[in-house]
Amino acid sequence: MTIRPVVAPVILTFTLLTGLVLLALSVPAQGLEYTSGQTPTPTATNAPTLAPPTKVTQGRVDDNRALWSASGIVNYRYDLTIGCFCFFEHGDTTTIVVLDGKTTSITWRDGTTVRDSDLFASTMGGFSTIDAMFNTLESRLGTVYSLATTFDATDGHPIRIYIDGAAIVADDETSYTVSNFTVIDPSTLPQTGGPP
Repeated sequence: MTIRPVVAPVILTFTLLTGLVLLALSVPAQGLEYTSGQTPTPTATNAPTLAPPTKVTQGRVDDNRALWSASGIVNYRYDLTIGCFCFFEHGDTTTIVVLDGKTTSITWRDGTTVRDSDLFASTMGGFSTIDAMFNTLESRLGTVYSLATTFDATDGHPIRIYIDGAAIVADDETSYTVSNFTVIDPSTLPQTGGPP
């Protein structure tokens, strides 16, 4: 008889959790729906502001890399938001400053400098410049289950990259979203040459 009061809440909790899991599985990930080819397409949450990521091909990478190179942009900053099933101590968004084509700073949104020990710091190099993003896309072609991206129509830089490493691995999907992309005028930099 003393077990019965303990069993009822456990069963109720299990039932509620099972229901929540089933509900979560029936709702697509925020902003993405999956088609039979596992390529993300937009839902109403992102369709008005962001074109859908589409499957990456060598031709698309080459075309957009050429557009990026032709733009001549070498001084810029952008926010990079990492979307994954993970926890970040300082949030999921970094601000990256690139001067003369080289990364000069990577900071979390709260102003803390990204440390080598931070989650994703080891992969941050693949997203620390626009050129590095193109290299990452090329290196992942044909090596992951699903690779999709959206490129900026004006200068070709990637706006969103979606990577699903393996079909049979749960929660390994990662997205990288570039926002607040701004060209920096070097004449406005402090005399020390540091990032603005």
